[in-house]
Amino acid sequence: MIEVIVDIVVQIFAAYIVTLALVASKALKRPREIFKGLTPWLEIAGRHPADCRLCTGFWVSIAVWIIAGVTVNPFLIWGASYFLVTQERK
Repeated sequence: MIEVIVDIVVQIFAAYIVTLALVASKALKRPREIFKGLTPWLEIAGRHPADCRLCTGFWVSIAVWIIAGVTVNPFLIWGASYFLVTQERK
């Protein structure tokens, strides 16, 4: 049982860290701008998914869920990692 809990926590923090790195990191700003230039059709209401923590977090959570093994509902990972990402103070 403890292994499952540890697995879930690791998946949540992995999704959180990767989402934060993709959306908010200065190191990936240039690749993010290139991606946005290559995919302007993804922009909705003036906002691109590359800037959206909710959108990016969803796809990162699905990827982490698949890579780590399908053990729990992916929405648990997505919801918890999104909660952590939105708690950042600027």
